Amino acid sequence: MDVVRVVRTVLDDLALVAASEPNERLPKEEQTRCCIYAAIRPLFRVVCAERGYGPIDDRSRTECDLWASSPDRPPTWLELKHCWSASGWVNKPPE
Repeated sequence: MDVVRVVRTVLDDLALVAASEPNERLPKEEQTRCCIYAAIRPLFRVVCAERGYGPIDDRSRTECDLWASSPDRPPTWLELKHCWSASGWVNKPPE
């Protein structure tokens, strides 16, 4: 996966959103997730949003934002975090 291309795609999308004078002050993770989904969907056999790390029957509730897989490569797990004013990368410590 060309990560640089995906990041550029997301940044271009966020610039378009900002140019539309949105009523929200901050872009939402959902905007980023949808953009990444669209960018990587042609590269993988399957892409899932909100994929669980473990079976729900085993009471696993932990999820990642995107999961992608193809027969010729290991699965890719993506967890997205927007951080605006926190002192570290994650502004939701429990996650």
